[in-house]
Amino acid sequence: NNSVLTDEERHERKRYSAALYQKYRNRSGPKHLGSKEIPEGLPDCLKDCAFLLTGVLDSFERDEVVAAITKYGGCVKPGISKKVTHVLAGDEAGPAKLAKAEELGIRII
Repeated sequence: NNSVLTDEERHERKRYSAALYQKYRNRSGPKHLGSKEIPEGLPDCLKDCAFLLTGVLDSFERDEVVAAITKYGGCVKPGISKKVTHVLAGDEAGPAKLAKAEELGIRII
């Protein structure tokens, strides 16, 4: 069976995953934090929208964006799926997420 990994392959995958996780933990915050105001909108203007956030956003902390999306009726999804309508991509956005979004025809902002 070709799907069984050797001990060496398992070890290499663990090392790679650990390296990616450390890169994620050590990434910087928004480059232009506070340089823009959070946009105002009509109540429920994002009602039919589901967002996925990936990467480091340019001007806002992630929790600020999540709060704005939910304030206006939208939701934030933890992963890419057909239910996502928009991907907000910042610096160091996940390449697999972007590729899947393109494959599914999801708008990337």
